[in-house]
Amino acid sequence: MRNNEEIMQLLERLKADKKMSLREISRKTDIAVSSISRYFNRTRDFPLDKLDRFAKAFNVSPEYILNVSKPCDMTTIYNQLHEKRQAKVYSYAQQQLDEQLNEKRSIYVVGTSAAGEPIEYG
Repeated sequence: MRNNEEIMQLLERLKADKKMSLREISRKTDIAVSSISRYFNRTRDFPLDKLDRFAKAFNVSPEYILNVSKPCDMTTIYNQLHEKRQAKVYSYAQQQLDEQLNEKRSIYVVGTSAAGEPIEYG
């Protein structure tokens, strides 16, 4: 698990990557700008009881912020992607589902059959 300094370094990187201001973080977390400033200035420890708010504001999981493992599911990964990449994942998943639903399977009969051809169902 990350310590306070490591959490704040990660949040600073996320803040820079997403080009977010302290005011925007404040608005998204519903925490006063003065408190947000104290966390980033290290004059106050990161509030673990508000972890979920920060995770949502930065569009990451609480487990990612803390660096703890959790069984990963596709939704967690998908939600961390930028919108453009989410569209690609969705499109690919839809294509795979369509192919799966439209697959034809053959049943081969041992011996002879009247028609002589495999039976297909879909």
